[in-house]
Amino acid sequence: MQHPAGGWLRTFRHALGLSLKSVAKGLGITPQAVHQLEKSEQAGSISLRQLEAFAGAMGCRVVYAVVPRQGSLAELAGAPPATPPQAGRG
Repeated sequence: MQHPAGGWLRTFRHALGLSLKSVAKGLGITPQAVHQLEKSEQAGSISLRQLEAFAGAMGCRVVYAVVPRQGSLAELAGAPPATPPQAGRG
């Protein structure tokens, strides 16, 4: 997946029309610290806790998922695919 040049947090903050100062106020930190968090996210070194706090300060939430690159989880695990239930049986 392509990441925005400035990182996801900065991209969302701009899309929502939020300033560094307004997010900083919601987090109880300085605008410079918000900028550092954005840089950490862009570099891939932000913690999940920091990401959740930042998202919350923007009125958002974090949805965290691990999914196979291809196919299903059952295929990845080598399990036979689930059989769909047959009509009339329950």
